[in-house]
Amino acid sequence: MENLIIAILEYSKTGTAGVNKEWINLDDMIKDVIDMVEVDNRTRFSINSHIPEIKGTKIVLSQVLQNLLSNSIKHNDKEMREVEIEITDGPENINFMVADNGPGIDPKDHVKIFDLFQTLRSDTTFESSGIGLPVAKKMIEDEGGNMWLESIPGKGARFYFSIPKEK
Repeated sequence: MENLIIAILEYSKTGTAGVNKEWINLDDMIKDVIDMVEVDNRTRFSINSHIPEIKGTKIVLSQVLQNLLSNSIKHNDKEMREVEIEITDGPENINFMVADNGPGIDPKDHVKIFDLFQTLRSDTTFESSGIGLPVAKKMIEDEGGNMWLESIPGKGARFYFSIPKEK
């Protein structure tokens, strides 16, 4: 119950902070986010980014990446978990991708997982509030960006999000 209340408060605060944009060293931020996520020796990260710095809202990018990385590890059923982070520079957006080699997500559930309190696992041994992805998506949309996923069961998941470049 406590986790649910905390999750509701987190969701309600999203977009109300009015945080200023700042220059963000992406390599440092990704390293910090990986340090915050529970990682063991069964998880291998691959990072592909040739963008050293962007202007954005650090708390938003950090929180979204933390959520996606955490999910990539937590929901992964493989003996060796592989998580890939890729950041590319588009004409109008900075594009992020977090991919894993986990069980994947059925296409019929792609929209559903962004719904508040929605979880795809029904067993009670797995703790999830169903609020992480909706919060992440809302944070990205509040920045003027977009979030989506591509996945096939058994082939892992690829979560994408983009944020507009600062003019």
